[in-house]
Amino acid sequence: MAVFIVVSWMWLFRADADLRLLFVEKFGNCPGILEDHVVWITGASGGIGEWLSYKLAAAGARLVLSGTNEEKLAKIQEQCLALGTSYTKVLVLPFDLTDISCHCDKVNTVVKHFGMVDVLVNNAGKCIFGDFDHYNIEEDRALFNVNVFGPVALTRHVLARARAAKRRVHIVATTSISGLQGTRVAPVYSATKHAVQGYFESLMVQGKVTGMTDVTILCPGPVLTPLVQRAHDPRDDAPAIEKTPGLLLPERCAQLMAVAIANKLGTVWICENPLLSLFYLNQYMPDIFQSSPDSDEERPNKEPGVKSNDRPKLPGPSFQLTTSSVFSNPFREEEVAQATILERHVKMTTPVSQQTTVNGKQICWNYRKGRCRFGHNCKYVHDSDVVNLPGTAQEPEPAEPEVVAASPAGASKGQPSQPRQNKRPGLSDSIVPSKKAMKFYHKTQGKS
Repeated sequence: MAVFIVVSWMWLFRADADLRLLFVEKFGNCPGILEDHVVWITGASGGIGEWLSYKLAAAGARLVLSGTNEEKLAKIQEQCLALGTSYTKVLVLPFDLTDISCHCDKVNTVVKHFGMVDVLVNNAGKCIFGDFDHYNIEEDRALFNVNVFGPVALTRHVLARARAAKRRVHIVATTSISGLQGTRVAPVYSATKHAVQGYFESLMVQGKVTGMTDVTILCPGPVLTPLVQRAHDPRDDAPAIEKTPGLLLPERCAQLMAVAIANKLGTVWICENPLLSLFYLNQYMPDIFQSSPDSDEERPNKEPGVKSNDRPKLPGPSFQLTTSSVFSNPFREEEVAQATILERHVKMTTPVSQQTTVNGKQICWNYRKGRCRFGHNCKYVHDSDVVNLPGTAQEPEPAEPEVVAASPAGASKGQPSQPRQNKRPGLSDSIVPSKKAMKFYHKTQGKS
């Protein structure tokens, strides 16, 4: 059992996708199930879209390749026909995705050529790197037009034609891991992917209700594609490839995407570890990505000669802030002030109720309870004894009192009385003994 757990953890650590996608890769439908299906791929002129075209062409799908680089699309068309089967057909349809006015005509062209659209893969996108305040609103709007509004508008035209023909259609949206959690290096790109995630998750719920639309949301992590290289900020001298360590190969990413499309999965994650494990943890600890280990002082300056602004740290809550603070307690402050004055002028001693020893001796417990009958013969110290503080002169011990009994008959008045041999505690010369005590005294004297 222990060996199975260890092997499972090692396998999970080496995983490059979520568990469901890896499971269907082994035991689910292969991409060959898409044979003779019409698949329209946007952003197919490079990167993930190019490799996905090769994978689906090898599966025998009929492809529609769209992008902005017509020359590159022609080369990809030749490669797809060389890799494909007898069912493979490729239509090159270049256009600008941000030109929403031409979307209806492009959909009509595809329907006229192939008769239908079975799968629409919204893969076109653009990425830029930079801090939140590094770009203006116009640049944000331009990126939203490419990543959000273009794919959404094209999807609506495809859905309208499928609804008119009463055909079931499969919509695929390529978002990103950044669409699940904001990133520091690409906040605008992350915002667009969050928007795409929201659009197509809502469409997924609608498709479950109507039963006419299947939606697959692909969330790849960092992939070694030209998109990453073009996202390099020209105002930064560092190479773009160093900004995203742990890049996934586009061929492997396209293979997993083809498996997800063939099995009509919902939302899938495609990413290498340890980033994949961190996103798993982020589902239970959402603030794991919100704390950066690098402080502002440790970050290097992009422009030489510009000093970083040292931000003063705010003080934490304390009782010593101000009198108007919500953390101040006037009663507590008064007690502390009185205790301070008392410590200056009065020597503080331990209360009697808290004392356990006096001059190194234990205090008599029975005496405190009122049951000690040993008096001065008790070997313990009583709380009524005088505590000799260091540096003070000790008072001399009082002399033991002597009991002088009445002279017996026949004794001369001038003869001095003999001291009592058997002394009893509690008797002294200033106390007149009772008759009973004198009788006992004479009795003991006679025996001696």
